[in-house]
Amino acid sequence: MTSTRAVSPPVQVTVADDRTITVDTVGTLCLDTLVYLHNSKFTRRIYISNVYIVPGLSVTLLSLANLIQAGNTVRFEDNIWTVTRGKRRCPVLQAFEHNGVYAVATPEHQFRTAVVHAFAAAVQHESLMHAHRRLGHLNYDDCRNLALGTAVTDVNVARGPAPGKCTACALAKATIAHAPSRRTSDTTAAAAVCHVDLSGPLAKSYHGSLYYMVAVWRGYVKVYGLKTKNDATARTNDFLRFIERQASVPVSEIKVIRTDGGTEFRNQDFRRLVGAEGMRHQHTTRYRSSQNGVAERAIRTLTEMAAAMMIEARLPHYLWEDALQHAAYIRNRVPKRGQSQSPHQYLFGSTPNLSKLPVFGQSMAVRTPEEVRRKHFRFYGRGAVGAFVVFNEDTKGYKVYVPGYGRPIKETTDVIVLDTLLYDEIVLDDDALPPPEGGGEDDHQADELVDEAAIALPSSNGRDPSRMRDVTAILRDTSLPKAVVDAAHGTPALTDRRRSERISAREITTSFLCLAELIREPLNMVEARRSPQWEQWRQAITVEIAALKVNNTFTLIDLPPGAHVLNNTVQFRLKTGPDGKIVQYKARVCARGDLQIYMVDYIETHAPVADLVCVRVFFVLAAKLQMTIRQGDVPAAHLKADVKETIYVRQVKEFEEPGQEHKVWELNKALYGLKQAGRQWNIEIDNYLRGYGLKPSNGDACLYHMLIGGGLLLVCLYVDDILVAHTDQEQVLRLMTGLSMSSRISCFAAVSNTIT
Repeated sequence: MTSTRAVSPPVQVTVADDRTITVDTVGTLCLDTLVYLHNSKFTRRIYISNVYIVPGLSVTLLSLANLIQAGNTVRFEDNIWTVTRGKRRCPVLQAFEHNGVYAVATPEHQFRTAVVHAFAAAVQHESLMHAHRRLGHLNYDDCRNLALGTAVTDVNVARGPAPGKCTACALAKATIAHAPSRRTSDTTAAAAVCHVDLSGPLAKSYHGSLYYMVAVWRGYVKVYGLKTKNDATARTNDFLRFIERQASVPVSEIKVIRTDGGTEFRNQDFRRLVGAEGMRHQHTTRYRSSQNGVAERAIRTLTEMAAAMMIEARLPHYLWEDALQHAAYIRNRVPKRGQSQSPHQYLFGSTPNLSKLPVFGQSMAVRTPEEVRRKHFRFYGRGAVGAFVVFNEDTKGYKVYVPGYGRPIKETTDVIVLDTLLYDEIVLDDDALPPPEGGGEDDHQADELVDEAAIALPSSNGRDPSRMRDVTAILRDTSLPKAVVDAAHGTPALTDRRRSERISAREITTSFLCLAELIREPLNMVEARRSPQWEQWRQAITVEIAALKVNNTFTLIDLPPGAHVLNNTVQFRLKTGPDGKIVQYKARVCARGDLQIYMVDYIETHAPVADLVCVRVFFVLAAKLQMTIRQGDVPAAHLKADVKETIYVRQVKEFEEPGQEHKVWELNKALYGLKQAGRQWNIEIDNYLRGYGLKPSNGDACLYHMLIGGGLLLVCLYVDDILVAHTDQEQVLRLMTGLSMSSRISCFAAVSNTIT
């Protein structure tokens, strides 16, 4: 208060509780106020004159009428009244309704709580759910913190309990319920559950299995090979019968069989089996295999063990079923973590003995029975080298894999365990040959005998025997590098362990020579660049691209923005003459059809091909009607067909047009490798034949016919090969001429052989 003065005579004031108070002093009140304007707070200082000083009052009371008489303007809205002054109506004071009384907003502490409550009650609040939705489904706690903090303004959230779950959030943020890391059921309940699951399909095993099933009960694992999933019910029954007869724990303690939701378990036969045993069948929900985690973990453990053993032993992959059986045999005899007894001991009551357990793949000398041993080679040995794969619980003996004809697995007890793995004992086939009759020849003479036996071919095939002797002489003088030896006889590991790496031409068969001739053709550009004939291959690629230009196969353009472009690949072929000499290096540029996108780069791909029965019918009719038959070949048939889709292909790397390396090919005609190339060629040739007057038969769309020149004209299509037949040779020549002009079909000649 300032400028106080005495009031004469004193004034009597009646307050709300009907008390009368005498006022004898008046002055000017200096009041600091808070004004809320445009989501911001401002501090104002105003002076109010002729204010009575009433010491008995705990609050300051303002008369609204006196404020208006002093030239101020008062505006009421939403339980708030605002005092403004001046021409601009600048707010200088605000009061908020609280418990029936308007409280002036001031910075002083004694009024702050009341003002906040009054302001909170006066300002329009939104519910927490509305704020949650308005703020992009922000979580409830962040919505509250945002309203209470100073990071943003005008976020007013009503107090109260949190609303229920938001349906939109539940749908948008649905997550997978995490599988428990530890068992949630008690020991008794867990011991009553038998877990069953299967895995596959895999490559066919030695025993013909494509799948395998595991059954786990109280830590004991049993592995069964399955040829089909439908065998799961029978193998589950086998496991229950096995526990019933062999285990010291009664099978009646199995109360539940838990599987996944596969149809191999959810069928009438499986339900009948479980029902007959008085058990319950539990299956997991879809896509939640973790609910059957015991079986899943068993599969993973056994698979990892089997894979490690197979890798070390280097045995064929088709022995995976035996490796799994051996892994299960070991796991059943190893105590689980925190237990002193193994699952085998717990179920069967006997302590397992592993003193005679060999290493998987360990080599064994297996005795060959006298009944099957080659008696005329008595000094060749009485046994063969094999690899241990598994103990056979159904037979008193070992299962031993013996490489050789038929790749048999033998069940025997007549073994001598060696200290190496099988691949350490493997020898090449020539070491296993019996000594030649007569004996006494040195190694070179023996080599010559084997050379003649391996290289000589029967002369009935039309080959010159003297020419074959020349080939034999060349081979005998040939020394091959170690890399070629490895490629011919197996992995380098097998060759490295031999007593000698010397190899002569006698070990190279004619089949391998043919294969070596094929290998000279590069598989890709990388191999072509590394080959000594790269200059010839480079020239072949240049010729191929030039031929594509002449054929108007593509147009060089800039790639449109956002367009899909295909890569390319180059196929290499050698053309040889009758004497086997190379006469031409050929390259073919192909599009990467595997990168094509459906409905973008192609739509339809079907192209009809003549059935072999149809080809036979063609020849039968031609023979019956004594027709003249001619066969034609369409070179690069797919390159002659137009494409209706817009397809872009990159230029061949390092063979781009100079100065236009950034451009791509827009195909005008099909390239080899495109999914629709065969269909487009079929449409092309079909249009020509129909225009000629030929009609496809009802039985096969690739057999055309028409009556012309007093006889029947037949045409049979087989991809890019064409057969034409008519009783009049003139009609055949006329059609052949037209095909030659339209599709550049060449090589019309009499048919010498056919694939039928």
